[in-house]
Amino acid sequence: LRRPPRSTRKESSAASDVYKRQPMSFYREKLDLQVLNYFKLKSKKSANLSPWKKITKIILQNKKHVNIAIIGKYVELKDAYKSLDEALTHGGINNKIKVNLVRIDSEKLKVSEIKKKLKNISGILIPGGFGKRGTDGKIEAIKHARVNKIPFLGICYGMQMAIIEFARNQLNLKNATSSEFDKIGLPIIGLINEWSK
Repeated sequence: LRRPPRSTRKESSAASDVYKRQPMSFYREKLDLQVLNYFKLKSKKSANLSPWKKITKIILQNKKHVNIAIIGKYVELKDAYKSLDEALTHGGINNKIKVNLVRIDSEKLKVSEIKKKLKNISGILIPGGFGKRGTDGKIEAIKHARVNKIPFLGICYGMQMAIIEFARNQLNLKNATSSEFDKIGLPIIGLINEWSK
């Protein structure tokens, strides 16, 4: 494909505008017609933006909301958990509720601060990851979720942390760990290549 002429290129602003101004702005600037013209296509019907306007209304004007904490060690990197951000946002759209994402750095999360940091949280998500760094904060947050009956989802590494937390605090296996990041304790989680040993 050839690059379109500069006169037809549109610059997209911040990602937060994806649901707010971008689609409507692109429509007002006739981007859809420019794309059709560029590819020498004809439109079969005019654009119906009413579904998009409903989505925008849910996201921008909805008074009902939930606060979901994403606890990980890469929360400072804007796009590190982008697919999770979008999944949670779209889950909120489908349920007609605004989802506020609260990012918490698991490396900096202290036991003494957990209750305060998770005070108004409706649910906790701990995403995938690797390595020992930040595991203590994740495990303590999972314990808080379990004890206080806060909905929790652990994805991949996050689920490993949940299993370790349960083993340590409910089964009294205080040195429970994963062989992925600790060779000293009791590895209740093992890598697949260790299963046949």
